[in-house]
Amino acid sequence: MSHKNQVEPWMGSVAGAVANVASISLHPLENIKLRFQASDLAANNPIPRYKSILDALRQMYRHEGMIALYRGSMVNTVATSLAQSIFFYVYNDGKNMY
Repeated sequence: MSHKNQVEPWMGSVAGAVANVASISLHPLENIKLRFQASDLAANNPIPRYKSILDALRQMYRHEGMIALYRGSMVNTVATSLAQSIFFYVYNDGKNMY
């Protein structure tokens, strides 16, 4: 393998972090899934029962604002981005050494 085809380890690290941050766009669906699960667990749960995914999105946005769609995402994004960044750095560095 020529040196031209090798990827610098830091490039893999950045790619892993950026890909994970891009996945944040799907976090509202994760929040909706959790709310559906929680509303099924207890009959007296104050979380409203939603008719559909779109209904859940509308109600969450209307009653709690945009922040409700992304609640809890920051810690997950930071932790996973760091882990993916380290993984891709080590993977590309190991691949280049091999």
